[in-house]
Amino acid sequence: MEAICKTKIPQMPLEDSFAWHYEKSGCFSVRSAYKLGVELCDLEKGGTGSSTRPDGSRPALKRFWSLKVPQKIKVFAWRLIHGGLATRVNKRVRNLETISNCEVCGMEDEDEHHAVVRCDLAAVLRAEMRKSWNLPLEEEYRFTRPEWLLELVGHIRPERAVQVLLLLWRSWYSRNEVVHGKGIFIMGSVKF
Repeated sequence: MEAICKTKIPQMPLEDSFAWHYEKSGCFSVRSAYKLGVELCDLEKGGTGSSTRPDGSRPALKRFWSLKVPQKIKVFAWRLIHGGLATRVNKRVRNLETISNCEVCGMEDEDEHHAVVRCDLAAVLRAEMRKSWNLPLEEEYRFTRPEWLLELVGHIRPERAVQVLLLLWRSWYSRNEVVHGKGIFIMGSVKF
């Protein structure tokens, strides 16, 4: 009764209407319904749903875009999250490459996560950077689902998140230097 009594009645009479509270506009959209469905599916499977909440808000995204790094690093990280880097796997899918194994280490297919985390070059760079920076533990870099980086950035301090993004960007840069025949400069990357 108290809640009903607190309801403000508009000065001008309005007709009642349905509102979809998963959109700011209140209008239903397939996009917001899809996001809600994905989130509910994740919650059913025991996932935490850390990057999206049932109300449609995405605190991890908001935090990601507010990090104090150059815009080109944010764009790189966004492409990393969404599978948009020019890895050998992506090139093979587009028939630009015939093989997809990593040109640097040759150990496995070069997808985004391999190029910036699992590749030997990225692992060595991370190990060297740990001597100067307090980086997240290795198990926090593991690939759990496509939005692994958003999840990682979402639960660590902003200063560490900035370091992670800079490190991943530099791993990609170093990979490109090796692929294009310019050599391996781990200590140069550490100094940078």
